[in-house]
Amino acid sequence: MTSLTYLDQTLESPARTISQVLEVIEMDKGTALILDKTPFYPEGGGQPADHGTIDTANVLDVQTIDGKILHFIDHLPSKQEDLLCIVDWDRRTDLTQQHNGQHILSAVLYRDFDAKTIGFHPSDTYTSIDIDQKLTSEDLEIVEKTCIELISQGLKISYVYPTDEELEALPLRKQPKVEDNIRIVVIEGLDHSPCGGTHPSLTSEVMGLKITKSENYKGGMRIEFVCGYRFIHYIQEQHRILETLTKKYSAPLEQLLDQLNKRDLAMDDLKTQHYLLTEKLIQNEVNQWLEKMEDDLELGAFSPIYIVQYEDRPLDHLRKLSQLFVEAQEKIGVLLISKQASQSLVLLARPKSLNTIDCKAIFKECSRIFELKGGGATHSVQG
Repeated sequence: MTSLTYLDQTLESPARTISQVLEVIEMDKGTALILDKTPFYPEGGGQPADHGTIDTANVLDVQTIDGKILHFIDHLPSKQEDLLCIVDWDRRTDLTQQHNGQHILSAVLYRDFDAKTIGFHPSDTYTSIDIDQKLTSEDLEIVEKTCIELISQGLKISYVYPTDEELEALPLRKQPKVEDNIRIVVIEGLDHSPCGGTHPSLTSEVMGLKITKSENYKGGMRIEFVCGYRFIHYIQEQHRILETLTKKYSAPLEQLLDQLNKRDLAMDDLKTQHYLLTEKLIQNEVNQWLEKMEDDLELGAFSPIYIVQYEDRPLDHLRKLSQLFVEAQEKIGVLLISKQASQSLVLLARPKSLNTIDCKAIFKECSRIFELKGGGATHSVQG
């Protein structure tokens, strides 16, 4: 079992104790136990709380409230004495790796780019920091490479509780937030930082670090990253995705981007051809309407609104059809209906010179009878 340090105690095996219940407390967020001693790390120092078990009860959260460590559980154990407490060591290891990875990343950013970490956001699924500067992607690649090199060196991680005089002499990366019992985490030759969280004894136990995302944030940047087993899982997942893509496009990895770019260009050409063909078909459709309208007028048949119903015709087609129709003549409006799986699209339009038809008023009146939602102007409405 990898040796991880909890406060000043090195745990050579999964953290466990035999504890006694001192008090049971009912709170809004659930039942909590106070124990005479505990292996569970309470949330704090920028690190989420340990999980695990107390006898048969699952530990859901651990918080320090009014100087007492409260263990929130899903049910009361059947007894209150000689309870076996076991920390979820996989979770502890994971959070410890992410936490120390943050120290390494923040130290490198500060040392090499004078970028200060002003926010730290750990969780069970991702970890991020906020820095007060904007860096380029090339800068971040250098930072990532440097972090991996430092991790691989297996630098010693230790702790000191300095006196006030000693504290002033230390090259702190940031100032402590507490005034008493200040604990400094020291990464050999790299960093001195006040922290009460859990850390490994060597940087090599962090395994690796990968920056997965970066974005501008409040004048600086937010950087997401993974360490430890999350780092390994991330690399494996990325490899699986790339392997799938290389097989799908029959291209080796080094040619994959070229292949995707060629595919994008081909798709752009297809989209252009599809657009031109659609425009031509819609224009031919409108021409047929106009011919039929003229034939109907010659035969003495007249309707102020030309009505057409479709199945699954997209809204952009309806808009183009109505636009071409009302621009081509000044006598008749058009009502287009397209039946969809769960609803119908409706578009009513008329030539702007045909003031005898108020599309907005017609739509409002129909809304009283049918379940219609939408709106528009006197010459065109949709819903």
